[in-house]
Amino acid sequence: MIVECVTSGLLKTNAYLVWCKETKKAIIIDPAQGSKNKLISLIEENDLKIKGIYLTHSHFDHFADAAKLKRHLQCPLFVHELDKQNLKHPGSDGILNIIDVEPVKEDGYLTDGQIIKVGMVQFRVIHTPGHSPGCICFYFEKERALFSGDTLFKQTHGNVTFQTSSEKDMYESLSKLIKLSDNVKVYPGHMETTTIGEEKEWITSLLKEQKLICN
Repeated sequence: MIVECVTSGLLKTNAYLVWCKETKKAIIIDPAQGSKNKLISLIEENDLKIKGIYLTHSHFDHFADAAKLKRHLQCPLFVHELDKQNLKHPGSDGILNIIDVEPVKEDGYLTDGQIIKVGMVQFRVIHTPGHSPGCICFYFEKERALFSGDTLFKQTHGNVTFQTSSEKDMYESLSKLIKLSDNVKVYPGHMETTTIGEEKEWITSLLKEQKLICN
């Protein structure tokens, strides 16, 4: 599996192009504002076959270029059903869109535990609400990689002060993620990569404070 990260937009959001080296089948994760041209260049340079656009959630900075890419690539777009409304009506999640965002229609919904194949690699959908109701992570178990969107960052978690956020749900989601192996590499929606092992200590302390796990 090969991963390319394209960081762009006012909020420096990470878009990812992930592909199977053997089959050249690929997916796009979270096409942020300004990521379109770079992603298309990478696709053409590597002769990739895009199987779909996959969103970790529907906050504007994570799908700003989705409509343009969907038209250009003629590929489907997938999101968790609980986050669908903001794709059709950007701003309906109560977050001020600081850029113009073109609405886009989803082609299918992602569910917790769902297994998706991309050529000879596969990933599992993990529903991780908290930052938004439909937040999800994509876990490539064999490759030891997790695309965490805005659920988990280096030494912190996603914002839970938004209208549709839930602090309680975030804690429960983090408790799922620390059960993964320490050597799983985390590709977040913002900032640099990390690992589950590097984040486990502070998450465990946080969950103990909330009495969600025992000492």
